Amino acid sequence: MKRLGKPLLAGLLLAAAAICFSISTFGMHVEEEYGLSLLFKLRGSRPPPAKVVIINIDDNSGEKPAAPSHFSKWPRTIYAELVDRLVHYGAKVIVFDVLFAEEKKQHEDQEFAEKLRQAGNVILAAELQHKTIDTSAEDAVSVDMEMEQLLPPIKVLADAALALAPFPLPKTPVRVSRTWRFKSSCGEIPILPSTAFQAANLEVYSELRRRLSLLIPDSAAHLPPTAELALSDIGLTETMRRIRCIFLERPGLAEELITMAGKDFSLAANKALDNKLSPLIAMYAGPDRSIIDFYGPPFSITTISYHDVMGSEEEPSHVEAEIFKGKTVFIGAARNSWSQQKDGFYTVFSQTNGLDISGVEIAATIYTNLSENRTIQPLQIGIMCVFIT
Repeated sequence: MKRLGKPLLAGLLLAAAAICFSISTFGMHVEEEYGLSLLFKLRGSRPPPAKVVIINIDDNSGEKPAAPSHFSKWPRTIYAELVDRLVHYGAKVIVFDVLFAEEKKQHEDQEFAEKLRQAGNVILAAELQHKTIDTSAEDAVSVDMEMEQLLPPIKVLADAALALAPFPLPKTPVRVSRTWRFKSSCGEIPILPSTAFQAANLEVYSELRRRLSLLIPDSAAHLPPTAELALSDIGLTETMRRIRCIFLERPGLAEELITMAGKDFSLAANKALDNKLSPLIAMYAGPDRSIIDFYGPPFSITTISYHDVMGSEEEPSHVEAEIFKGKTVFIGAARNSWSQQKDGFYTVFSQTNGLDISGVEIAATIYTNLSENRTIQPLQIGIMCVFIT
């Protein structure tokens, strides 16, 4: 027994050291930096669900007559035409990962706003600006206060859109591997992909509220009874923020909602609703931040050039409407060359030639993760790897 004493003690000390290392900030960083990379390398690429399409406002888009080569200089009428075309093709939700922070020609802004209003399914990006404010007075100790401010697009477009949402990305410390779903530092506002996911599932909002009313009627009373009233009364973003707060106030609510039996629906109907509700409930009940489950290298998600969608008078578009029918369409810049890329983010799938995954593809990736109810979770004790649930 004495012979076993020292090895056993050494083993226990090693295990304790491993546990302490794994739960330390440095240990978690090592796990995410190397364990996550190993996971993706071993798994390789996998096909994303066919629920989302990206429209790339790339350099080829400048071939359209009278369109400047850089999308930031495009007249808003080009975006108006694109929204009109996507509505005609049957797109379910349209998401712009483009900041419309400056006014252009008034009649062009008005035309774009009118198309947004007619579509009724367009979400625009807002900018989340981080500020440090010195709150000290004279002869007082200097105190810095951190503040985040949401900067919407220009008013005429903001008023016409279905919703506005920011798309911040945490870098840990340089590589992007995580995402926020709701921003707790801004009162639990949803980010762009989360907002798009709820917008694509508005048809089950009434059932979600019905179940909340059965369990916690006082809290559910703060939610409009139908999706239509939610959009017209308090807006999609505020509705989502209130739902999120209800879930945070009642741990275990997700399990109660999923397992409860509907009183006025058949078992088959409830099963169909559960299949749609489960990913939505998981989004509201989940943590503020989650690890992004990338599908592969840049352009793993179906990406189509704006020019190919719209065509020109000389060369009409040959893109079939079925590509967009019933889909969520993300619009943004996805360059296929590192030298042109300004909105690329370093990830586990960044290429040796310097090409990173674009911001718009990361947004679409997070959206599809939500639709699959798929997350990556680090193991908690002493094992430097991750597993997929």
